[in-house]
Amino acid sequence: MLKSKNKLKNYSMALTITMGMFMGLTFFLNILVDPLWFIGGTKIGKKNFAFNERLSKVNLFLNNQQNYDCIVFGSSRTTLLNAQKILGNSCFNFSFSGGRIEEFIEYGKYIKRFGTHPKLVVVGVDEFNFSETRETPPIPFITNFTTPPNIIEKYLSIDVLWFSLKSLANANPLLRYYSENFEARQENNLPRYQPNRENNKWENFTIQKDNISGYQELKEIFPDAYFLGFSNPISSWELLEIERKGQLTLYLKTLSRVSKNFDGFWDFSFPSKQTQRLDNTFDGTHYNLPTYDRIATVLNGDQTNMGISLIGMSEADYITQFKRELTKFKLKLAASSPPK
Repeated sequence: MLKSKNKLKNYSMALTITMGMFMGLTFFLNILVDPLWFIGGTKIGKKNFAFNERLSKVNLFLNNQQNYDCIVFGSSRTTLLNAQKILGNSCFNFSFSGGRIEEFIEYGKYIKRFGTHPKLVVVGVDEFNFSETRETPPIPFITNFTTPPNIIEKYLSIDVLWFSLKSLANANPLLRYYSENFEARQENNLPRYQPNRENNKWENFTIQKDNISGYQELKEIFPDAYFLGFSNPISSWELLEIERKGQLTLYLKTLSRVSKNFDGFWDFSFPSKQTQRLDNTFDGTHYNLPTYDRIATVLNGDQTNMGISLIGMSEADYITQFKRELTKFKLKLAASSPPK
């Protein structure tokens, strides 16, 4: 009987030691890789993968919030905008995959509660904000205005260990990552854009709401900030699909109305040489770094051959100009198509 008790005691002790060693190794590895950016990102290699931007960007921001007087909100498309290239301010790019205006409002309230009062707010506007409503589960610490989950809690977890192991294996879940300085980069193996492929992207695209009130609400959070907005570029081939769906006019009307909530607003989906190329996007809505460098140039006040300012332009004039340029594109496509 005593021998059995000793065996059980030895087994329990060995199990405890083994679990302790495993937890210690897990924490140590997660600290080295730092996939949630608690302590400045990876200490192994030069790539920071975006496993959970909604949390990791909060960690990164709160560690340095006193350095910023400008906030950029947007989706994965806007992550490619290099915040350092917006001149005259120190900007933090808070964009994350699938980011929607409803979330920007919550994050805006959150960072304001923690003492951030930006002089400049830049917002990337995406067409999916005007289409179906996708409920995004609220992040408790954001809605409750509390600090993020602590590093010990997160870095002892198996799911974060899985992030770290993926990082070490260079198994990027996305086609983009962040550099050592947390500037967005794109992988080298991007697929080639094929506009004439079977396209189901816009099958369920229907303008249902314009979310004007959402953008106004975001502006009211920071009443003293200069609000600068832009619509992300969309390939002219994709615009033709939106037109075939019968949604183009409503999309343009909605974008025009949303622009009235901003002090400055540019439409980069406006048909141009940049949106009629095949080598600067992999899917017609996610554009490359040089394109977003052009966008930064325009936002800084310089003119390029990309985009159109909607400030001071009537809705009717905007729609007329947009459709005229899209018609030119259609005629060019027809002229270049081989005869049937």
